[in-house]
Amino acid sequence: MADETGVDFEACWQAALAAYGHPGVEAACMALQDDYGLDVIVILTLGWLAARRTGLSDPGLDALVAAARPWQEGVVKPLRELRRRLKSEDDPAMARVYDSLKKSELEAERSEMEAFLAALARIETSTGDGPPDSSELIARYAARAGVSLDKMAENYIRTIAQAYG
Repeated sequence: MADETGVDFEACWQAALAAYGHPGVEAACMALQDDYGLDVIVILTLGWLAARRTGLSDPGLDALVAAARPWQEGVVKPLRELRRRLKSEDDPAMARVYDSLKKSELEAERSEMEAFLAALARIETSTGDGPPDSSELIARYAARAGVSLDKMAENYIRTIAQAYG
């Protein structure tokens, strides 16, 4: 259901889950996160926005990323780091904690996406008539984050963009 900004959070979340399930997208997202320092939730949300033909100025893009940052840095990232440390443990008690952390990380990512989308109400967007260009929007995010994209990163972004049509 759409909120007061006209953004349907659940549609965005479901689209992100569906995109993540496309062949190659999970690996592409993990590489962009681990090797390039990009935020998967930001990437997937930008893919959805581009598919909806929602245009963002550079200041608007920066504002959205800034809205997600407290969740990413303060909650999601620490949960992920702890979960990854426990992943290789054979102890059944550790496995239960690992599973719990995995669920908590996913819930924190949902909250991060909500914060990102809530920030849309505070920025100017545009709607285009042309085909969606998720690749361009995600590449702009990377550039604004100071990430220089090599051919491998560009391929990862294309893989993700294809999942959004």
